[in-house]
Amino acid sequence: MSIKTIGTAVESNSKGVQKRINVSAEKLVFDVLQSTQYSTPIASTVRELVTNACDSQREKEIALEILSGKKTVKDYYITRNEEEYKDSNFDPSYYSVDHLADESNVTIQYTERAGIGYCDDFSVTDFGVGLGGTRLEGYLELGFSTKRNTAENFGAFGLGAKVPLSTGVDFYTVETCHNGKLFRFNCYPYKTDFMVNRFEADGYITFSDGTKVYYINSSSKNFTKVSFGVKKHNRHKFAEAVEDQLNYLNNVKFKCVFENGNEMDRSIKSEVLYNSDNLIISNTYAWRKPHILMVKSQGATTGINYGYVDFRELEMEQLWGAVAIKCPARQSYLDENGNEVVLQDGVDVTPSREKVIWNENTKRYIQGAIERAAQDAADVINEQLNEDDFLTWVKKCSEVVYKNNNSNTVLRHLSEMVDKENIKPSFPGNRSITFASPNGILKGYKVRNVSLVYKNGKRIIEREEVGWGQVNWDNLYFVQGNPSATKDRYLMTKGTLTLITEHHPTNVYDDPKVQARIDSINLYRVSNWELFKDSPLVKFDYDEIEVPDGFEETLEKEDENATFKDRYRFMTPEERRALANEVVLYTLRRPHTGDQKYCSNISDWVWDKVEAPLELIQNTDIETFYGTGEDEHLLKLAAVICAPTVPEWVEVYPRFGGYHIFSNTDTSAANQNPVFTEFRPIRFRNDYTGSWENAVNAEPAMVTDIQLFKVSGALSKKLEGSNAKHISEFFSVLHENKWSMHDKVRQWVTGCMVPHIPNWFEKLGEIDPKYTAVLNKLKPYRKYALHRNRYFDSNEEEFQEILTLIKKMHDMQIFLSTEPSEESIAEKSMELFKVADIDCTIMDDDIIQLKDYIDEFIEPLYPLFERISFPLPHYDNDRFWKEIRAYLELKNRHEFNPPL
Repeated sequence: MSIKTIGTAVESNSKGVQKRINVSAEKLVFDVLQSTQYSTPIASTVRELVTNACDSQREKEIALEILSGKKTVKDYYITRNEEEYKDSNFDPSYYSVDHLADESNVTIQYTERAGIGYCDDFSVTDFGVGLGGTRLEGYLELGFSTKRNTAENFGAFGLGAKVPLSTGVDFYTVETCHNGKLFRFNCYPYKTDFMVNRFEADGYITFSDGTKVYYINSSSKNFTKVSFGVKKHNRHKFAEAVEDQLNYLNNVKFKCVFENGNEMDRSIKSEVLYNSDNLIISNTYAWRKPHILMVKSQGATTGINYGYVDFRELEMEQLWGAVAIKCPARQSYLDENGNEVVLQDGVDVTPSREKVIWNENTKRYIQGAIERAAQDAADVINEQLNEDDFLTWVKKCSEVVYKNNNSNTVLRHLSEMVDKENIKPSFPGNRSITFASPNGILKGYKVRNVSLVYKNGKRIIEREEVGWGQVNWDNLYFVQGNPSATKDRYLMTKGTLTLITEHHPTNVYDDPKVQARIDSINLYRVSNWELFKDSPLVKFDYDEIEVPDGFEETLEKEDENATFKDRYRFMTPEERRALANEVVLYTLRRPHTGDQKYCSNISDWVWDKVEAPLELIQNTDIETFYGTGEDEHLLKLAAVICAPTVPEWVEVYPRFGGYHIFSNTDTSAANQNPVFTEFRPIRFRNDYTGSWENAVNAEPAMVTDIQLFKVSGALSKKLEGSNAKHISEFFSVLHENKWSMHDKVRQWVTGCMVPHIPNWFEKLGEIDPKYTAVLNKLKPYRKYALHRNRYFDSNEEEFQEILTLIKKMHDMQIFLSTEPSEESIAEKSMELFKVADIDCTIMDDDIIQLKDYIDEFIEPLYPLFERISFPLPHYDNDRFWKEIRAYLELKNRHEFNPPL
C-alpha cells in the first residue's frame, strides 16, 4: 500500500553475530509465514489473492504507459539497488506489449462439485503481466516481492501469494502465461511440483540453482490463475469474504458455478455515489455504518474493506451512514538515532494485514479522517446549494439541510455523519442572506397555504402562514393584491395551493417605533422582489387565470350540501323533527354485550337506528348501499368486509371514553366497532330532554367512506335512481371489463388469501431490503388477518350462497392465471357457473403471484427460524447475520427475488 522499507537503521559499534533462522526450524517458520499467522484464513486468502491480482493488473497498465512514452519510470517508481529492493525496480525487458491483454477485470470463481473433502474449487484469475523468468523463481520464495519501489500496489511483503495453504489444503495450483510461455505448478508447504513434463514441453527456463522448468507455447495473452480445493461447508464463508472485503474494487467479478452447471454472477461492487480524498459514499446496504477502506495512498479510489469503525475505541458517539473512511496503511522506520520517521501516515494493521490495530496512531488518524469527512460533507452540501435562483436555493435548503427527505442518498448519508444544524448556508447571489424562515428572509411578503375549513356550518377559505417545508413548489403562485376565494378553490384542485402575497402592516396607533418597522419592511419588500421575480418556481399569472364555466355553480352546490349537513348535525331534536322529509334508517354496529361482542360470526351485528333528511340520502356524496329486510344477510356480510377499512366509534367520536358502553366492542374481536353512517344514531339522544350526549354533540372527527342502511320497502322505492345503490350492486360489478365485485370485496378476498407471514420474516430485512418491500406491499391486507378462518370459511347457512360465489370466482381467477387453453376455460366455466364464457376477477393478480412465491420460499426456513430469537436492530450483530446468511445459502434461499 506504499513504498516499503525493510529493516531499521539502528546500528551498534560492532558488527556482532548476525541473526539467522535455525535450519531445524525452517519448516516451522514456513508454517508461521504461510499458514498459522492468519487468524481468519478464508478471508485472508480471498483478500491476498485478489489484491495480488489487482496489483498485476495495475502493473500492466503502468508498463503500457511507460513503454508508450506517456509516462516515465519516475512517475511511478523509485530506483533502489540494494539486494532487498532490486527485484522491485522497473524492468522494461520483462514486458512484451503484444502479449499484454486488453482485459482489465479480475475474475473470482467458486465452483461447486459433488463429493466430499476439498471437492469444491476456488480460483482467482488476473490478466496482468504473468509470471516468468526470474520472477517465477522468486514467486516460489518467501519474502520475494516486485512491489517495494512503487506506491501503486497493495502488497510488498512477499507472503500473500502463499496464503491458500492457511485454509488447510495440501497444495494450491498456479497456471500462468508470460510472453507466450505457459507454466503449471502445484505449491506445497515446503516444495513446488511443476506439472509440464519434458515430453510435452516446447521449451524450458533455468532457475539460478540449475533447475529446469518446462513450459508449453501458448497464444494466450499473459494471465495468472490461482486455484485450490474447498470443503462444501465453507461455501458461504468464501462468498462472505468476497462480499465483506471487495465491494470497493471496481475491476473484480465474482461468479458461482453450481453443481447442476448453472452459473450466477455474484459481483458485489458497490455503486459509488460520491468520492473524495477522504471518503467514499456508495449504495451498499450491507455496510450501513462508517467503515474503514484500506487504500494504497490517501485519495485512492479503490481499496479493501476492513470493517466498521469502532467508535467505542475512539471514545466517540456512534455515527451512521454508508460511508467508507479512506485510510492508507501507516509506514515508518527508525533512523540511526532511534527516532521514528513516518513515510506515510495512516492506520496500523497486523503483520498478516487481517485487522486494524486500534492503537493511538490508528485512533488519531481515524479521528482526523472523520473530521475531514465532516468538512467534505459541508463542501458537498454547499455545492448542492450553489444555485443562482433564490427560490430554488430555498427549496434545496429546506429539503436537504433541515427536512432530510431529499432523494439524494449522498446527502442522506452525509447528514448522518455530520450535524447539519452547524451548516448555515448562504445564498450564492448574496452571501449576506442566510437560510431562515419565510418571515426571516422574505420580509414584506407572506408565504401561505390555502385550505378549506368548516366553521359554524359554512365552508370558508383560510390562508395560513407556513414554513418552507410546507410549501407546495408545484402549485406556487404570486398574488399582487387580494386573492380570490373562487380562484383559490379552483387552483386547489391541482393540489395544495401556496401563495406568496405582499404584506402591508398598518400602524393603527401611529406608534413611531411601529412605523419604523413598517418602513423597514417596505424597503425589504422592494429588495426581496428582485430575489424571486424571475424564479421559474413561481407562477405569476394568478390574475390571468380564468375559472372554467360552471365551476362556481358546482361549488355553490357542494357548499349548499355541506352547509345543509353541518346545519343538520348541530340541530336540536325539535329542529330536526321539524325538518321535512326526515326518514328512518338502520345501520349496523357491533354489539357490546353477550357472546356476540366477540364477533366470531358474520351475523354478529345489531341494527342501529338513525334519522336523516331524505334529500341528504338521495344526493349523498358518500358511497351508500341500502337494502330491505330481505337483504339483511347481504348487508351484514358487506359490513364484515368493509369493517377494517372504515373508522371506529372512538375515531369518529373521540370524546368517548375507552370504556363507554357504546364506544367499543371486545378488544380481541376481529373488527372493533366500525361506523357505517355519517349521521348520529338516536341512541345517543336523550329522549327526555331531547339533547345529544356531549361525546357526539360536535362535528365527527372522521367520516366513513361507505354507508350501509336497512330501509323500509317504501323508502327503498324512493331511493331508486338516486346516488344510493342497492346492496346487490355491491356484489356484482364490472372491473376492467371482467365480472367482479366491489373494490372492498376484492381487497377483502385478497387479504384472506395473503400468505401467513411469520414474525421473523420482518427481521430478514437486515439482509435484503426486498423482505421489507414485501411487507410494505402486503401491509394494506394485514388488517384481514383473522378474517380467513372466522368469516371467509364461515359455515353460517344464510351467507353460503354469496360466499360460495366468491370462492368460485376465486377458483376461476386462479385457473385463468395458469394461461389454459380456450377449451379448458370453457370446461372450467361450465363446471363452476354452468356458463361457458365467464371471465372474472375477485382478487389482485400480483398478490396471487406473490403468495405462491412466498409460500414456497419460506417453507424450508420454518423449522429453525421459528425457534430462534432475532436480535434487536441497530446493534452490532454482524456475526449473527453472517450465520443467518450462511443458513439461507445452505437452504438455497440466499437469493430473494419476489415478484413485486
